[in-house]
Amino acid sequence: MYKSDDLNARLNPTEAPNSNGVSQIDSDLTTDPHDAKRMHAIPRCGTLEGLTDINRSLKGVEVATLAPFDTIVVRTVNSNYRMFLLDPETGRALLDGGRQITEAVEGRVIGSSFGGSILRTGWIGVGLRMEACVDDKYIRTSPVQSLCVEHSEFS
Repeated sequence: MYKSDDLNARLNPTEAPNSNGVSQIDSDLTTDPHDAKRMHAIPRCGTLEGLTDINRSLKGVEVATLAPFDTIVVRTVNSNYRMFLLDPETGRALLDGGRQITEAVEGRVIGSSFGGSILRTGWIGVGLRMEACVDDKYIRTSPVQSLCVEHSEFS
């Protein structure tokens, strides 16, 4: 069995070939009582399985289900935004609001995230951070507190 004096190798299990050449995790590297790592439970909401549960319980709007010329009004912790939809399928809209967008400018609504790398595209959710692209700049808002849709009379 593979043994290593390298602390990093003991804290991060490595694959070691067994006698028949098949790789397996060397459990001795992770169970050394002198160098045991403290394990932390990951809350279900931090797992991919939990994320699907959260998405079902969050309130929000699917941008592609709206009509051209509808307006989404979003209130975040720090700012207010208005998105006048030009093409809901692609998220193309006139965006206005916040410190980063001082006047209405064409951009694209990308979706919502928890602030990390997991993004739900084409959807704006209460409690999540709205993400958009304006003038080749990526914008991530503070968490959304509320949103409403103003339907156009022309749709």
